[in-house]
Amino acid sequence: QEQDLAQLVELAPQLDDQHKRAEVAMLQATAASERSNYSEVILHAQEVIDLSQSVQFPEIEIKANILWGRALLSQGDYPGAEQRFSLASQLANASQLPILKADSSRYQGVVAERLGDLPTAIRHFETSLEQYRQIGDRRGEGRTLNHLGNILLMQGDRTGGKQYYDQFLIISREIGDRWGEGQVIRNIGDTYLSRYDYAGASKYFEQALEITREIGNRTIESSALVGLGNVYIEQGEFTKAKNVFEQSLNIAREIGNQPWEAKTLNQIGR
Repeated sequence: QEQDLAQLVELAPQLDDQHKRAEVAMLQATAASERSNYSEVILHAQEVIDLSQSVQFPEIEIKANILWGRALLSQGDYPGAEQRFSLASQLANASQLPILKADSSRYQGVVAERLGDLPTAIRHFETSLEQYRQIGDRRGEGRTLNHLGNILLMQGDRTGGKQYYDQFLIISREIGDRWGEGQVIRNIGDTYLSRYDYAGASKYFEQALEITREIGNRTIESSALVGLGNVYIEQGEFTKAKNVFEQSLNIAREIGNQPWEAKTLNQIGR
């Protein structure tokens, strides 16, 4: 796939078709997102938007805004991310593209969740969940359930949170969504940690690490390492905790994920 993309990138400047050039730039942005290379995501997303606007290609313009917003989200730029997701939502409404409207709403919920505005986050998640179910988008449904589980866990409802996570895990495995499976298994680890079940928490964090390393998702790998480090701290194994926190910190710095860098530094300083 990387070789095919490289050939397309080499060919792109020779193409007279702006649609095709926009599609190639979108493939580059998506590949960069999968590698957690946020600066490259933004560079290619901007190219996609410029090309798509010149030829009235709203679908790919919306997708590029969402990718750009996700990159800003990972860099901790929440106002910038909200701006991108809001624009994507407006364009999706105007173009009557329900899947992209649901995606935009879900990511607006993520921004609100990160900012601690839980009522707004819940409103966005419930809206997107209804939309995903109406159009039969199982992947989107599962990921929205994951966010709702996060909020319940933040509110101290461990049972409710795990119920949402369990639904997401079932969906992820049914549709072969390894990214989603790794994410939710990591989150289930948090529910065990909150119940002081360190063996259970460790098992889920280790499973999440195995999946994320297999698929190359460095953001969730960093997150799972923090979870595992928290288990070690609770068990009094401070040397092991420091080791995995430093691994997480290195990953967060390599990919430019400032929120996880700050979170990991906070854990190291405990």
